[in-house]
Amino acid sequence: MGLLKSAAVRVALVLIVIAVIFVLAKILRIPQKTRQKLADLDNEFKPAIFVSLLWYILAVGVSYILHRYLSTYIGGKGVYTWNKILTVFVISAILLIPMAAHVFTRRLDLKVVGLSPPCRWRGFLLGIIIVTIFVYLDWLPLKGLLKQPSYALMATIYFFIIAASEELMFRGYLQRISIEKSGVIPGILTAAIIFSLGHVLRDVFVKHQDIHTLTLGFLNYMALALCLAFAAHRTGNIVAPIVMHIAMDLA
Repeated sequence: MGLLKSAAVRVALVLIVIAVIFVLAKILRIPQKTRQKLADLDNEFKPAIFVSLLWYILAVGVSYILHRYLSTYIGGKGVYTWNKILTVFVISAILLIPMAAHVFTRRLDLKVVGLSPPCRWRGFLLGIIIVTIFVYLDWLPLKGLLKQPSYALMATIYFFIIAASEELMFRGYLQRISIEKSGVIPGILTAAIIFSLGHVLRDVFVKHQDIHTLTLGFLNYMALALCLAFAAHRTGNIVAPIVMHIAMDLA
């Protein structure tokens, strides 16, 4: 019963966020660029699934190594140093190489990874407005960061690297190809499920969580993934999802 209640709450939250995204996008006059079909993506679906799964396997392995053997060098949880930021930047860049190789060797349009140029500033503004609303409602407990500007800056840089990497991979690359292959809802669900299962896999090997905690974690990741997915789909790029992702990680 507890899990069902948790699931219902998260479904309601996702629906609220999606409604806010679509209303703000209408107010900001953001055209839905994802309605424009990109050519010749049907054959890219299986490679995209493979690259995404490879990304997560490597990410989980690297997370385990960092947590197990290098935590003294980079700092533990809640500690953000330049060593940690540089390490995460290098690792994120390396993990994106298979995706970049697929995109460039197949000469795919950069819209595939959510880098379409139109309306990026409007997407950024949409993300900021959503985060501001949720901070005001205390759905995102970020007010305390305003009292720690240096800590907030370092944490934001750290989470920007992580958010940009994950949004390129999942809301840009995998989601767009999945949508072109299967349609909007199946495509979004495909990317969201792989994103959520990957995070749960990390929690199994790195955090050693029990099954109840993992189930709640999966629900949280799915809720996050669906909110970010509809922001990416509605705006046609990954700017708004990156802003929202950073805020949610900071919280």
